[in-house]
Amino acid sequence: MKRTERNPAGAAGGRRRRRRSPSAAGAVTLTELMVAMGVLVLIIGVFNSLMVTCQRVVKVSQGTIKTNAEARAVMLRIRADLQGLTKEGFLAITYRGVGEDAVPCLIFTSVNSFQSMVDTNTANAGRVDFGLTGDPATVLYRRAVLQVPDDATPDPDPDDDHERLSLADYRANTQTPRTDIADILFSDPAVVANPPEINLPEIDQPPITLTDIAGLWPYMTSGAKNLKIQWTRPRPITGKLVWYDSQRPFDDAWTDRGSADQDSNPTEDWPEFDLDPDNDVYCALWTFKKKDNWPTALRIQMELGEGDSPRRYEVIVDLTR
Repeated sequence: MKRTERNPAGAAGGRRRRRRSPSAAGAVTLTELMVAMGVLVLIIGVFNSLMVTCQRVVKVSQGTIKTNAEARAVMLRIRADLQGLTKEGFLAITYRGVGEDAVPCLIFTSVNSFQSMVDTNTANAGRVDFGLTGDPATVLYRRAVLQVPDDATPDPDPDDDHERLSLADYRANTQTPRTDIADILFSDPAVVANPPEINLPEIDQPPITLTDIAGLWPYMTSGAKNLKIQWTRPRPITGKLVWYDSQRPFDDAWTDRGSADQDSNPTEDWPEFDLDPDNDVYCALWTFKKKDNWPTALRIQMELGEGDSPRRYEVIVDLTR
């Protein structure tokens, strides 16, 4: 038998001819590179979108928590003050301004423990004001004016939070107390205002001077709007509650009921009157003269929060206790 000899060199050469070079085996085409870059850009875009969404959710959640905390503090403060409401003084719901720009104000006498925010005075009675101030009116204020009849200050500063009055001073005129109280609340001898303006606290936001900081004591919160203050009495027959304010007065003919001297007529049962007949300035005022005529509850609504989607809050306080 004839043996065929192998040629190692030739075999090796054949294998070398069939093997691809290392550079050819690891090459990436331009199309593959572009596809990879596109996938990477897509992943980065999705991740960035998720991060932006998460940041927005966290910001909204933090804003909601902050607004809820502020609203809770405001409502608790309103409840605490109204729990000290005394019928030995007065309760007033009126408006600053007229028309669509009118802003409601709540003013009442309260028997409670009051500490001055500007000095060391204390009192067990005071006049409490709630409302909006600023331009635009988005700053919610709460001003407790202490009744300190024995104040020894030679010339009290009108910006202080106390005055030389007592509950007895509101009862000085037992014939027409509503007229006197209306004069105290809305008339300023130094300014002839038409319509009459309530003396509002000056709160500058943001404060830029020490004087601005000193004037922050009535400040509660900012970003408040659409404040609504309503009162009610149960209907005699059905017992259902109807909430009244300037938009829904107790009697549609409230502008025809004259001035604030209705307490002189014991047959009059309407608490509302036109503070300024020329401008239709609504005022609901109750005094010690007719204690059975007072509202049974108050409802206070407002919107709080920055941005285009503020949250609406409401507190209802029973006044029969």
